[in-house]
Amino acid sequence: MVTREFSRNPSSALRDAQDGPVVITKYGQPVACIVSIEYWDCLLKQAQEVVFQEMEVPTVPVDQLAGQSGSKGSCARD
Repeated sequence: MVTREFSRNPSSALRDAQDGPVVITKYGQPVACIVSIEYWDCLLKQAQEVVFQEMEVPTVPVDQLAGQSGSKGSCARD
């Protein structure tokens, strides 16, 4: 939907957003996106799941890695 059309009839964009995202363009370039609150909530939930998955990745302290390899670590100088 172009900005001129959106300016004339914003309620149409709101109605259309119930069926999926509505991208508003100006000179052929996207400038905004309108989504239903249900779609927005779904996006937020998906983003939170990704963050939580990344937080669950096990980590090992660097000093333990150096101890396991039997060396002083790659930054140590002899």
